[in-house]
Amino acid sequence: MKLIILDAAHGSNVAGKHSPVLSNDFKGHKDCEVVNNKVRFKEYLWSRNVLRLIADKLKKRNVNIAFTVELDNLKEPGLSFRRNRTNRLARSVGNDAFFFSLHANAVGYGEKYENARGFSVYTTVGQTRSDRFAELLINKLKNIINNLNFFLTKFDFGLF
Repeated sequence: MKLIILDAAHGSNVAGKHSPVLSNDFKGHKDCEVVNNKVRFKEYLWSRNVLRLIADKLKKRNVNIAFTVELDNLKEPGLSFRRNRTNRLARSVGNDAFFFSLHANAVGYGEKYENARGFSVYTTVGQTRSDRFAELLINKLKNIINNLNFFLTKFDFGLF
């Protein structure tokens, strides 16, 4: 594989995509934001912070990486922009690329959330190299994270 394309979740201008109100103990946490004196976990911050860690590890292993959206850009550029950039990047290496989009999902609505305990990995329809990567990722995570449910789902995202 010649390129790993990293895709951060959403942007600061996307409504929702946050936790219920957290205690003030979380004020100043790098994945949280304070709006109207309410502290909330923000998916777009968390995703960018985790992708920075992943990118650093990949760079140390001399892996060629690119981002759909630069991590310092906190605004959502839209799915069309992400799709077009991903396709351009993949074509630039003869489609020998791996696309990794990091999101945090939750169960609940408004101010009430359930205690979800799971992890989902989505790949494209049909048997592809993505399936092998997904299986490796799930198996690795099962070894380091206890008491979670893991799901592998096939879905036609239409990105490529």
